[in-house]
This record gives sequence, C-alpha cells and structure tokens, in this order.
Amino acid sequence: MTENVTPRSVFISSTRADLEAHRDAVARIALKLGFHPEVSENWPASNDVPLEKCLRVVSRCDLVVVLVAHRYGWVPAEQGEGNASITWTECLRAANEGKEILAFILSDDAVWPRNLYEDYDLAQAVLAGAGPEHIAQLRRNVEGLSAFKAWLQGRGITAAFSTVEDLQVAVASALSAWRDRHPSAGSDEDDEAEVDPTRALTSLWAGSRYIDIRGLQVGSGKAYHFPIEDLYIPLTSSEQQSTVNESDGSGDVMRQGGLVAALNTRRLVIIGDPGSGKTTFLRRITHALTETLLDRDPQAASKRLGIEGDTPFPLFVRLAELGEFIERARRPGGDGPVQRDSPEWLIAFLGRASEENAWGLTDAYYRNRLTRGEAMVLLDGLDEVPSLSMRERLTRLVEKLTEVFDRCRVVVTCRPKAYTESVQLANFASVWVAPLDEAAIDVFLQHWCAALFPESAEQARLHKVELDRALDVRSDIRRMATNPVMLTALAVVHWNEKRLPEQRADLYRSILIWLSRSREMRPERPSPERCIDLLQEVALAMQNDPQGRQTEIARHQAAQTLVAEGFWDGTETAAERFLADEELDSGIIVSRGDKLRFWHLSFQEYLSARAIAARRDADQYALILEPRERLLSSEWRETVLLYAGVLHAQGTARVSALVEAIMAREPADAPLREQARIAGLLGSIQRDLQPLAYKIRDRAYQAVLERVQDVFVADKADVMPLDLRIEAADALGQAGDPRLLEDPWVHIAAGTYLVGAQAVDAAGEDYDSMALPSDGPARRVVLEAFEVSRFPVTVGEYELFVRENGYSEPRYWEKGGFKRWKRPAQWDNQVQHPNYPVAGVSWYEAQAYCLWHGRGVRLPCESEWEAVAGGLERRRFPWGTELPDPTRLNARNTLTGSVTPVGLFPAGNTPAGVADLAGNLYEWCAERYVPLAVEEAADAEDPFRIVKGGAFDSPVLFVRTAFRGRYVASYRSSAVGFRVFRSQDIRKGDGDE
Repeated sequence: MTENVTPRSVFISSTRADLEAHRDAVARIALKLGFHPEVSENWPASNDVPLEKCLRVVSRCDLVVVLVAHRYGWVPAEQGEGNASITWTECLRAANEGKEILAFILSDDAVWPRNLYEDYDLAQAVLAGAGPEHIAQLRRNVEGLSAFKAWLQGRGITAAFSTVEDLQVAVASALSAWRDRHPSAGSDEDDEAEVDPTRALTSLWAGSRYIDIRGLQVGSGKAYHFPIEDLYIPLTSSEQQSTVNESDGSGDVMRQGGLVAALNTRRLVIIGDPGSGKTTFLRRITHALTETLLDRDPQAASKRLGIEGDTPFPLFVRLAELGEFIERARRPGGDGPVQRDSPEWLIAFLGRASEENAWGLTDAYYRNRLTRGEAMVLLDGLDEVPSLSMRERLTRLVEKLTEVFDRCRVVVTCRPKAYTESVQLANFASVWVAPLDEAAIDVFLQHWCAALFPESAEQARLHKVELDRALDVRSDIRRMATNPVMLTALAVVHWNEKRLPEQRADLYRSILIWLSRSREMRPERPSPERCIDLLQEVALAMQNDPQGRQTEIARHQAAQTLVAEGFWDGTETAAERFLADEELDSGIIVSRGDKLRFWHLSFQEYLSARAIAARRDADQYALILEPRERLLSSEWRETVLLYAGVLHAQGTARVSALVEAIMAREPADAPLREQARIAGLLGSIQRDLQPLAYKIRDRAYQAVLERVQDVFVADKADVMPLDLRIEAADALGQAGDPRLLEDPWVHIAAGTYLVGAQAVDAAGEDYDSMALPSDGPARRVVLEAFEVSRFPVTVGEYELFVRENGYSEPRYWEKGGFKRWKRPAQWDNQVQHPNYPVAGVSWYEAQAYCLWHGRGVRLPCESEWEAVAGGLERRRFPWGTELPDPTRLNARNTLTGSVTPVGLFPAGNTPAGVADLAGNLYEWCAERYVPLAVEEAADAEDPFRIVKGGAFDSPVLFVRTAFRGRYVASYRSSAVGFRVFRSQDIRKGDGDE
C-alpha cells in the first residue's frame, strides 16, 4: 500500500451485532470528510485474531470514534483479571497514546430492540437456570457497561444519538471540529499538488489503444493489433428508455440505443454473454478518456462517449485482481482495511498498482479524485471473481463505494449467469448487451476487410463478398456472428481456412489450432497439437481449483501442474520456459506480472472441457458430476456445454451417455427447483448441439420436462427463482412445449366495453389516477364475441412463415413492406427459443403473418385488445387493480433485461387465462395511431401504429390496460411483437364518431 503523508485516520469502535449499520454510516461520513476509516472487526471470542493486532490498528490511527448502545461486547481473555470489553480496551489504548476519543452514546429514550440490552441476556439466563459462572459474567458485563459509559463521559467529548441520521450529523460535526483543531495534520490536497498523472494516463492510453487479433496470418507475418477505433463495433443495449411525450402524453419509446448512451447513468452494470464485447467497451472508454486528458484528441470523450465538461480520470480495474489483492493483504502479516468490503480496498489497490508501475500516484490522489467526482470507475468481470463469497463481498464493496463517492460514475460488467440473487448491485441501472444486428455485423466486416487490404479497396470488397457468403450459409453461423468475439473468430478462421465450423466447440478447436500453428516453425517448440494438450491441462487445473474456478494462475504453479500430473517430461524450469514461450508463440495465454491467464475466458472453458473429455469415462463423470453443485454452477456452465460439444465429436452415443449419467443422479422426487435446473442445463446442451441435429431422447429427461410444466402454475412457480423458471421454460421449448400444441384460442364474450381512461374527474367511472392525456377520452364500444390467442405469436409459430417463404410472397404484404426484410431482427438467435414470443418484427411483418396464416386471423383493433385486457369490469391491469410486482409480469422492476418464454407469469393472466398482456413485449394493433381528439393526417408514408401492453423494461405507467403507445409501422425492436385475434365485426358505441 502506498504510504501518504497524512495523519487523518480514524478508528471506529463499537460492538457489532447491534451497531453495525451505525458503524458503517460513520465510516461513510469519515470518508466523505477526507478521513481514512479503520473499522473494528468482529473479533471472535475464540481468539483466532490476536488482541494485539486489533490494538496495532488503533495505534496507527490519529483518533478514535466510539459508538455505545446497550451492549458491552466481548471481553478478551488476554487481559487476565480485568473485565474491560474489546471496545473499552481499544479506547484505553488510544487514551494511553494521547489520542482524542469522540464518544457517541445512544440516548436512554431512543427506541431500541429489547433483546439488544445487556441486562436482557442476564434476565434470560436467570430464567433458563444458567450456571452461576455464566450469570456472574453477565452481571459483570452489565456493571462494566455502566462503568464504561461513565469513563467516556468523564473524558468530556461525548454526544447522544437516537437514530442513524442523528449519529451521522453528530459525527460529521465532531470530525470537522477535530480537523480544525489539528491544522498541522496536513491534507490530501497538499499531497496531490505535487502529483503528475501523465505517466499513468499514458500507460492506460497505450494499454487500451489496440484490439488484439491472435492467429491471423497475413502473408509471411501476423497482424496482432488493430487500432481500437478502426475495428470497434458500436454495441447496443437491450435496455429501453421509455419516455412520455409531454405535449400529448403519448408513449414514444426510444429502443435499443447505443450502449454509450447508458453512460449517462452514474451507477451502471453491463450484463452480457461471453464474448459480447463488455471488456472491449470498457477499454474503449478508457482510451477515449485518456486521449482527451492527454490532449491527443481533446474531443474524444465528447465525440465517442458523449461526456461533456470535465473529463473524468479512468480507473480500470479487473475485479478478480481486486479480490485477490484483498485476500492476499488479509493473510497473516498482511495489512489493509479491516472490513473486506470497505471502499478503501479499491484505493489501496490503485495505490499499489501505481507503485508497481512507477506512476507516482498516491492513495491521496485517488481518494481526492473519487471524492470530487473526477473519476470514472470501470470494474470489469464480476463473474470472473473465483468464489461466490468473494463476488458477494465485492458486490457490497461496490455498493459502499457508490455511497461514499457518490459523485463518481461507476460501471461494472458481468455475465448473466453470475448476476443473480446475492450478486446484484442495489441502486444500479442494468443494461444487457444486445447481440450484433445485421447492420453492425456489416460495419465490422467492412472495417475488417479494409484493415486486411489497406492498399486495395477492390480486394477488400471481394473478400467481404466471400465472407458475407460464408456467414450467410447457415443460421447457426449467422447466430455465432452476433457475438463480437465469435464474429472476429469466424473472420480469422475463414481467412485462414476458407471454411467455417458447424458447432461452437468446433469453432474453438479451429481457432486454437490456428493460434497454436502460428509459430510452429520454431524447432524446439512442441507440435501445435501437443501445445494445446498441455495448455488444456493448465486450463483444467484453473477450472478445477479447490478454491473455485480461477481465471489467473501463477506461472510456477502452472508448471508444477504439468510436471506433477505427468504431462511434462522435463523439469519445472523447462515447463515454465514453455509457458513463457507459448505466450509469444500462440498468444492463447497472456501474462500479468507472474500470473498467467487465457486470452479469453472462453478459451479456458473450452480447453477444460477438452481436457475432461480426454480422460477415462469414470474420471470424466467424477469431474463433471461431483460435487453435484458443480454441474449447475455458473462457473462451470460454459465448460459443461462445451464438454458436450467435444463429446459429440466422439459420437452421439457419448452425449447420450452423459445425459443418462446426469439423470441417474437426480432423485425422482427432487424439488421442482432442482428439476428445473437440470431441465434448463440439458435443454441448453440440446440447443448448443442443434446445428448437429442432436436430440435428447432419454425417458427420464422427458418425465422431468413434464413435471417442469409446473413453472407455469402460479402457486408453484412463485417458490422458484425467476432465472431457474426461465431456464426450465426454455428447456421445455427445446423439447417441444406441449402448451403450444393445445387449442390456442380464448373466447371473449360480446358486450359493451369501456376503453380509455382519464385522470381529471375522480368521480368518473373511467378515472385512473395514472392516466395520461393520450389515454382518453374514454368511450364505450360494443363488440361482438371474438377469440384471442392465449399467448403472443411465438418464434416457433413465426418460423413456419419464414420457412414457407412468407417474405417472398407479395400477396401477403401491405404497400411499403415487401422486400424490406428477409427475416425478423436477430432471427438466428431467436430461433433457438421456440416458445419465446417473436420480436423484432415491424407492423408490416405482423400483418403479413396474419394474411399468410389465413382462417380469419388478423391483428386486433385497439378496442378489442383493451376489452381482453380490461374486461367488462374495466381492470386497470389484466389481472385486476393490484399494482404490478415481479410475480405478475416481466417489466422494469423484474430486472430480466430481455424477453422471457410465453406464459411464464401466470399470476398476471386475465381471469379468462390470456397471458402476457402486460410486459414482456409491446403488441402491434391494426389501426393507425391518431390522437383521439384530432383528425389523422392523410396518407402518411410510414404512419404510426398503436402498440399496447408495455415491454420487459416498461415502468408501471406503460403496462396499464389503457396506455396507448405508438411506433412507425416499419419500426423493429427486441421489445415489440404481436398477438392474433379471430376476425369479428366491431360497431361503435354512442361515444365514438
């Protein structure tokens, strides 16, 4: 840790069980005032942590803040006959060293839980007939607490508090006064005045300048680097930013905007699949900010990131490295903040990095940048932190960081599987990285080909034509291309081999073979195949580490693994030399200091799968299936899927045997939650092998799929986490969702329906306090009986339209729609999920599907749609009047970030059983959008059409039955789909014109 010439460190002492929240609040106040807080640990009575270590922390601080309520706390045994608690002992050490003690004592009239009083334990012990020794100790604690309070009050610097808020105000005042009394304490600002950040910024600029492309052979050499701005693809987010038109209340919605736009949010977590470009996005942010700060391109932050005004200092940190730093510092003999989730750990980490790189930046420099909001904290790879417990601690650390340094922007990246339950950041906006669309893929390919042929535009054009053709041959290849890393890999493999693989595991094999062959001419180097065999053992050692999956390994540890397991015939020194050479030869592994990691985490996961598949069957199953939780953990998910792909290359029977082994370990009466997890995993294996036409036929698996249908039953589904329900429902879709084979139609009775709403007259039957001007005026509509589809049109249903050349038949298309598209947006990804609602279709496509389907099928009129959702009783929401919650719909507060399988929220169905009318996807209606009190403009080229129901990111306002949204008819979004009705006549009521 970098030493600073500043004595402003404060030790915060208290009992923990009753005052932990108060203590944390004081630590945050101290940080905001420029102090370095040291917080007392929960020293266990077992004396695992020596008392002297605690007192050494007190000695290095400049003052003590002590909080006292009605607990005395642990009495260390080391003090012999004394009865001073640990808190009193800390204060005694401070007093003996002449340090000021600022005491804050809970007011006697404050509301406080009775069981948190010292005499409560005494009374309970007496009633329970405890032994005399135990009762005597409790009596001494009661007396000791009274004596301790008297001792503190005798020192003269005390204040009373009743609530956390009272305490924060009192502590802020006392610390400010202490600082005024000690002007010689120095200041962080004085320390910072001598600091020049140029060297650090230059290092960050250089480190983020290029995108590395491994294994690309160009002529006799290799192209390893492309300038990041030449090859970077602007990523989009699946988050939608819904806004209401203030002039008329209409629901214009901006959707799938650039990911850069999300940086306007100060607390942001970016969630994306492996290879989706999360790390590259953070590196591009770093590069743009450093270009501006170094004056290389003063407009870079503004032009590329939309950041105006003062440019923040980028603090790029890999969370796995931060976690390792914390664990190392907390080992015996280590040093650092006492609490594992203290934001001070980030400052200590940055200070150490500066020291090791000779940047000359102090802890004080970083702390001041954070305090003044002059930094952007970029935290990469929450999913790469090896253990769940560490991920949880770092999650809490990041939350505290944003509370203490609340003027800074903080961006975190994570894979979806790791961002669940206890690893979720409170008060952070979440955005999901959207797959690349066709336009983004085309931009990348243009840049790629131009970079390969910088001297010949014609050669670049011809190569792009070849690459376009190769990518368009099969849907699974097109689907791979929606992932930036996979798209790059496809481009590399195509360049090298003039062919593309059929399946994901084959893709990784092709990439790694080419990477390994890139320097095969060096005489002393093992063969490329041998190199991969060795590296896969290192990968498995990291994946199978007793402490949980590791993403880095010490070079000597990797060498020991190769020698100890018999994979290397020479010495450990020679094995280390091989690893060092391999970093230069293939680039499959890279180093940071003495640590090795794989260039991309997916390489580690694939090579681990390959290493497992090379073992005997019994050993394979022991690695994959034992312990049971490994099979279903997020850290092993990709490895298990890729393992199935590797097995398939050995024969389909090998995959079927794996499925049987998995099912054999599952008890038939396992809870629904557990069965859903297995169904989700095996469904993902089947989907991953779909390009190879593999189908799971195991009877036990089919039985589990039948039981998993309970995820669509309200009272049973509520006991399962949503992510498991999604997996289970998706697995059911892969196997053939039986719900979609049933009669899809729901009868809606004829009647007079009140549609629309107003928020002006509270006495009116059409009153809704949440109504927008565009919702009204309300009107009565008389409808004949009609039928509506229970679910929105699914991907599986729409796929028939695509396969039967619906896009090529002009008779299905309205003017303005024909030949504009070949398939829905992100179609190659959508077809993997047949029981999801189809999305990314314009109004024209929805209308064409209805005409192709025939049999009276059509899009609904707005009044019909609202009659289904609101019923004759005019429900505010499809289920009734209760406000939405995550059990009823997929909307903003559900935090999925994307569409989910149809019917997954049965509690949100209408009384008649119509599903998903609120949330998940907006649904197209037949008619043009016209403000109800205004005449429509004639013959608009691309008119607005009405959408209803809200989407997966919508607020409460937009999922109401009466809400009227609008999009132009050609608009396509991952948040818009449609539902079909059976055609019936509508005649207007008296309130309509």
